[in-house]
Amino acid sequence: MMVGPVSYNILNTSFLENFQLLDFLSLQAATLGGFGIKKPFLCNGANLAYKKTVFTELNGFQGNENIASGDDIFLFEKFYEKYPYRVHFLKSNQAIVSTKAMKSWKELIQQRMRWAAKSSSYTLGMGKFVGIIVLLMNLAFIT
Repeated sequence: MMVGPVSYNILNTSFLENFQLLDFLSLQAATLGGFGIKKPFLCNGANLAYKKTVFTELNGFQGNENIASGDDIFLFEKFYEKYPYRVHFLKSNQAIVSTKAMKSWKELIQQRMRWAAKSSSYTLGMGKFVGIIVLLMNLAFIT
């Protein structure tokens, strides 16, 4: 499995977009840091590659059908548990994928609620721990 970098495509300089960019970059830093200390715990489905044969072997997305989001993380955890030395981060500017930020605070809050709801189902405890730290640090920065 190859995990790639993701960033937001910021269209204007609103506080909401800049907050999301800061939050997202901190998650990307945590993702890269996890790989750096050989304890990866995050990925983003917007930039994720894997072998179909391994996907099939691991029963792909089965086992988390009742959770609204998180297919990428749950699949990542399956790959990492079975093949920990075959999951890598592609650190390259040419590999960055851009995605759109949420358009409103309501959308952002709904997204984060989906993310929080799935986190209790993570099997890698490091992801839960770092997620809380990142959230608290970003809230402290805004405050």
